[in-house]
Amino acid sequence: QTYRTGPDGRRLPAEHPIVIDAHAAQVPIVRWAAGRIAALRDRQEHPHMGAVIWDDRRGGKTWISTVLIFATLIEVPTIDGQKTEGWLITQDANARNEIEQQIKDCFPGWATFREKPARLFQLVNGAKLLCKTTTDDESLQVGRVDVIFANELALMPESSFDISTRGLQDKDGYWIGTTNLPRRKRGNW
Repeated sequence: QTYRTGPDGRRLPAEHPIVIDAHAAQVPIVRWAAGRIAALRDRQEHPHMGAVIWDDRRGGKTWISTVLIFATLIEVPTIDGQKTEGWLITQDANARNEIEQQIKDCFPGWATFREKPARLFQLVNGAKLLCKTTTDDESLQVGRVDVIFANELALMPESSFDISTRGLQDKDGYWIGTTNLPRRKRGNW
């Protein structure tokens, strides 16, 4: 539960790492994210801006996406000298509770959580994860963001995707979205 860096500023390997055991259906997104995180960290081009994880209910989409976004913030605490900023986007305030608790359970000691003036996890390395909703999707039109996890895309308006991903352009960030089969026309974008 310490964040050690070498003379070059890069994170040193953990003496006692937390091991995340992905199941077979999660392996493709974990491999993709590992390459995407490395490209972001090393400031290299990558052929994809984002990924959508589509599966039936209870497939582990939210869980693995939460781990991957938090891992990005651990691995890439700064980009071009600026603190890395991540967004967790859910359709409303109630939908984020499970994800916030997962972060607290999986990464104890890695971040402090506060609710005001904005809900956010401040990581020990300086990166931050803001918790946002699409209740007013226009509120996603603020500043730069480096990595986004949008949970349950089928429950969000398409405009939330268009608005939030614009902020990724500044530093060539990326996003991960999860979804089930849409039940309403609104989510079939």
